[in-house]
Amino acid sequence: MAVWAIVNGLDCRKCNSQLKKVRGCEGREEEIEIEGIKVNRCPMRMITGKTMAYIEAYHAYRSGFLPNPGGWLDQPIKFLEAMRVIEGAMERFGDEKSL
Repeated sequence: MAVWAIVNGLDCRKCNSQLKKVRGCEGREEEIEIEGIKVNRCPMRMITGKTMAYIEAYHAYRSGFLPNPGGWLDQPIKFLEAMRVIEGAMERFGDEKSL
């Protein structure tokens, strides 16, 4: 959902009061479905700082930079799994330039 939110241009810093109401920043009565998940508030409110850090690291990963010295096998499995999940989502959305 985090990749979906970013690809679709959701950015809390750019939201005005009307957009906040439409996107459900403060919550809304009806639910909407995003990527098979039913939500009743803006998806950006559900994204953690750790998730955003992985998405930011995705840029470096795509450019060939790894977080730890050494090769592919020297990287934490959690990092590698996160990159696979983000890459899979990017392939579904087909818009890598947005991240």
